[in-house]
Amino acid sequence: MPDRPSSFERLPVWSRVGALMGALTLVSVLILIAFAWPTSSARPRGLPMVVAPAAAAPQVQRQLAAGGVGDLFTVTGVPDEAAARQAIVERDALGAIVIGPSGPAVLKAGAASPASSQLLDQLAATLSTGKPPVGAVDVVPSPPGDPHGSAFAIAVLPFTLSALIIGAVFGMTVRPRMPRLVGVLGTSIAAGVCFTLVLHNWLDLLGGGFTAEASVITLVLAAVSVSVSGLVGLLGPPGMGIGAGIFVLLGVPLAGLAAPWQALPEFWGALGRFLPAGAGGELLRRVSFFPDASVAFPLLVTAGWLTVGLLLTGAVRPGNRSPASAPKVQPLTGSARSSGSSIRSSSTEPTPINEVSSNAASSGRNGRTVAM
Repeated sequence: MPDRPSSFERLPVWSRVGALMGALTLVSVLILIAFAWPTSSARPRGLPMVVAPAAAAPQVQRQLAAGGVGDLFTVTGVPDEAAARQAIVERDALGAIVIGPSGPAVLKAGAASPASSQLLDQLAATLSTGKPPVGAVDVVPSPPGDPHGSAFAIAVLPFTLSALIIGAVFGMTVRPRMPRLVGVLGTSIAAGVCFTLVLHNWLDLLGGGFTAEASVITLVLAAVSVSVSGLVGLLGPPGMGIGAGIFVLLGVPLAGLAAPWQALPEFWGALGRFLPAGAGGELLRRVSFFPDASVAFPLLVTAGWLTVGLLLTGAVRPGNRSPASAPKVQPLTGSARSSGSSIRSSSTEPTPINEVSSNAASSGRNGRTVAM
């Protein structure tokens, strides 16, 4: 039985053209806003900073406010330089100001963010009393292959785009759910290992253990690709558009990898941390450069998206009915069965030729008898 046309397909052709023009124009504007607005509105604010010793924290905060940069940092006191370094290593702070006998010194983590690293270098030059100005001391430097930390941020975009393609292709071409899921997960594992070989062994952009990095990249790819394939399997082609909007158009510009998520507008920065690009990028950064930092939050977010994808994969597409739900043919009752048998016997069973001959002969004899 042919599929019935949808309400949209029953509209006149020019009405459909006009509706699509309006909808696609709106989507294009939203795409531009999603990429341009958070970036253009990004400015450092509330970046976590520690000061050692703790007694100097109020004075440093006042000095920063007097210099017009008080809102750039959220200052917290720690006992000494060792505690300040530990806070940076554990990702509790992006930088530190240590007050020593020779004056203040600024500590930073170059691997944390290119934008925050440059900001802390400028702060160190401002606070420096020597000539030429002394830059910030890099506690966690970027790898040799990415000295400025910019390539790491760019690498997250191929993760998301590749996962989107993997999920969309399997969702459109493989309808059975279990083979589709196996294909998506298998491709994610293979791509995760290959991505790690490129980033870790070839380009030298990562600085952690190969197995841990490959596991994180595979998890990010699987979280996006399984979700997209589940959306496509459940909704058809519109599911690919929904996946692209969530994971690429929102996730990539809000990932907070080139600049800290605190630098983005308040709502957008927080939202980016709950999307796979932001959570997965932060998880990879911690595994690769900050092994002492907790991975609980980004790991839970990324694993949560994988769970969402598995639930979408197991959902039943609207309009698809399982064989168990198909209408069953009711058995015939005794009277209907007997009447059907009599009908079949009277309508389908041929009369034997000898019976036809005997009937004709008897009718002939009867005819002669009547005539007599």
